[in-house]
Amino acid sequence: MNIDCDTIMNLADVAKLIVSEQEASQLADEFNQILSSMKEAGIKAGDAEATEADKSDLCVQPCKQTLRKDEVKPFTNRKALFRNTRQESDGHIVVPRVLDLD
Repeated sequence: MNIDCDTIMNLADVAKLIVSEQEASQLADEFNQILSSMKEAGIKAGDAEATEADKSDLCVQPCKQTLRKDEVKPFTNRKALFRNTRQESDGHIVVPRVLDLD
């Protein structure tokens, strides 16, 4: 598999990133070096399953997760709630639009 500048530019477009031609060329070279190193090591794309030898090297520490009990506490200090907001309208915090509908 060979990664070219067009592939990098398409990925950048999907991720909504701004990438220059020089950066795309550099990224393509780096991806191709990574892929060739993986090929030399005998790793195929999508080969994520661990072998039995790999599993024996894994050491999992026991973990006990402690959660607090959920308690409903009324919050009545509206002035403190809106203290750090930039804009308020009818008791609601006004935020900028974040969805891109293209």
